[in-house]
Amino acid sequence: MDLNHWKHHPDPSHPEFGGYELNPELEAWGNKHEMIFNLTFFVGLNDGKDEGESEVPVPVSGEEREELLKFQSELYEAMVKECAVLPYARFWHTGVCQLEWRISKPEPVQAKLQQMIQTQDHRLNFEYRMFPDGLWMIPDKYLSGEILETADAAESEEDEDESPVSAGVEAFEEQDFEKAVGHLASEVETEAENDADRWMMLVDCLAQLGRLDEAKVRAEQALEKFEGHAGLFRALGGVLLRQGSLEMAESKLREGININGLLPSLHHNLACALALQGRKDEALDAIEVCVTMDSLRRFDVKNDTDFESLRGHPRFEALTDLSVLGMMIGSRHTENPHEHCLLVAFPERWGPQDRGEILEAPMQERLQAAGAGTVLGGAVKMGMGVIEDVSFVEIGTDTMDQALEIVKNFLIESELSDGVQLHPYTQVGEHAKPDQLICL
Repeated sequence: MDLNHWKHHPDPSHPEFGGYELNPELEAWGNKHEMIFNLTFFVGLNDGKDEGESEVPVPVSGEEREELLKFQSELYEAMVKECAVLPYARFWHTGVCQLEWRISKPEPVQAKLQQMIQTQDHRLNFEYRMFPDGLWMIPDKYLSGEILETADAAESEEDEDESPVSAGVEAFEEQDFEKAVGHLASEVETEAENDADRWMMLVDCLAQLGRLDEAKVRAEQALEKFEGHAGLFRALGGVLLRQGSLEMAESKLREGININGLLPSLHHNLACALALQGRKDEALDAIEVCVTMDSLRRFDVKNDTDFESLRGHPRFEALTDLSVLGMMIGSRHTENPHEHCLLVAFPERWGPQDRGEILEAPMQERLQAAGAGTVLGGAVKMGMGVIEDVSFVEIGTDTMDQALEIVKNFLIESELSDGVQLHPYTQVGEHAKPDQLICL
């Protein structure tokens, strides 16, 4: 695979710093769920130039670019021996290059990366993140050839786009399904006529209320308007399942998967349809795809009564084993000087500047004063569909109990603790374990 001669798309705001390059093989890859994990590397190239108290960005030099390309080739040669790999994009930031890959099997890649980190067998310093698709997303516009926006432009666009939530959506989010149906039924006939998501919410609410015939009619109406909406096929398939039309449900769910095979809910519902037809091996295959995409689905699968026929099957028990629950949830820097890592997850998107000023800097000050650890950095896990955005701050520490106490006190005093989750002893890419999770 040629990893060097990719088309460059410059950033007009900062042509000497930014832009991105795409692998021409990306177009041929298409919508396959064989490589459902996204692997992101942040590779350090230079630290900028000090001028007094400020740091001035320095463009990446030709020599640094050559080093980066060699490093990517070395990574590829190491990874491709472990599983199917597709490096598909390079994003050039100030002093940092972000590499985006797709991979088929996270475990061997994780082991290889850990080996490289532990033996210092790497040309350049790097951090990495590995997430199932839909949990760590690069905006689609970056992959469609459109020019990157500057952060300021993106923020101002977000501010302008803050429209009030509709009454139907608000009721849906509050799980007041009766109220939601009243509002959504009106909205999809008026201002939300072309809003596929609100049609889907209406179908889901009707199904929750047991009004399955109405839900089926609404789903079919919506699919006449939005033929290629995989989520609507998921909703209709779910209704047909509850009506006992198993073969029809299977057919609709497979249509949805053909449109977008990266929605875990489609594979979950397909597994239900197959299990209820007695097709155990096929159901287990669908469950495996589902929980590989989103490991939190293990909870749902384990408690789903449609899988009664699978209970006790060794493969089903392995796929619903909560002791190994967790996505590849984060990473610490390769130069973390501490023995442990504490990951703090916030249930919303914090931009780099706000995260740094409001979360990371104050926590670093308290941790440093107490000699209890170091803030290693942060990240955003961008949501898709019903999956919410989540922001992370990663902390290195040798005294976990002390670090936990400092972080909890800071969040509570700052009124920032609502919905926060603390994942102690979560090292690079390791699974977050429910029995260690602390919810604030």
